[in-house]
Amino acid sequence: WKRRGLRNTAPDKALSQKVNIITAMSSDGEVWIALTTCNTDSNVLMLFMSHLAKALTKESPDWRNSTVFVLDGVSVRQLSPYMYSFIGILSQV
Repeated sequence: WKRRGLRNTAPDKALSQKVNIITAMSSDGEVWIALTTCNTDSNVLMLFMSHLAKALTKESPDWRNSTVFVLDGVSVRQLSPYMYSFIGILSQV
């Protein structure tokens, strides 16, 4: 923060590398988070989902019976080629 009367800006600041976040949250308040510095494409999302499925299986082998996935902000056009992989992840882990 700047002193009163001075502008609180940094016009010549170099931008740092971006950080992307993928989050999963349960209705019980559990949260799983992945931070990446790469572009979050369908491959990254599928990697997160496969690790999430493994974690859920360790906690409760029957998690598939009571789980619903809501994907917000994901283009169906981008995700559709990976849906078969996602279905495989859900059935194999």
